[in-house]
Amino acid sequence: MEIKKTVNYYIDYTDISNKTLSEVRNCIQKQHKKTIGDISIRELSTMNGKPRGIYIFSDPSDITNILYVGKSTSRSFIERIPAHFDPRKEAWMNALPKKVQKSDNSTYDEALFKSLNFQVLFIGIDDFYFPKGTANHVESILRSFLQPRYNKKPDTYVGTERLENLVRSRF
Repeated sequence: MEIKKTVNYYIDYTDISNKTLSEVRNCIQKQHKKTIGDISIRELSTMNGKPRGIYIFSDPSDITNILYVGKSTSRSFIERIPAHFDPRKEAWMNALPKKVQKSDNSTYDEALFKSLNFQVLFIGIDDFYFPKGTANHVESILRSFLQPRYNKKPDTYVGTERLENLVRSRF
């Protein structure tokens, strides 16, 4: 029985790797996203056969407003994404609600609820086709270029650089 399916809030890395950073940003902004709190375990477990890569959270009122860029490399999306939403404030992997709490000066519960309403987009990266560390480099580059509200890095790109060339230069 084949259980793999395509979800419409997913981009295969091979479809964007040869694009400029500006083109990648346009793809991310135009691609359908889904409210993170509405995603089922079934969806996370049948994600196109590439269960690792990059995930991008966007503002539900403006999906072009990137809030957070993360990676799932040692754990699959089905393991990593729910860990962001652990109701225990002292949990280790729930960095997103903690950053929202600090930024908004809210309670942890308020930040957790707000985070569950973010929109998500996944970028699947094939572990066998691309070198180990590709997702780490893609995450770092996108955080620098997209400037997400909750985990931006210093901006060092103008947008004309090709993602694939930037990733390759880091190996």
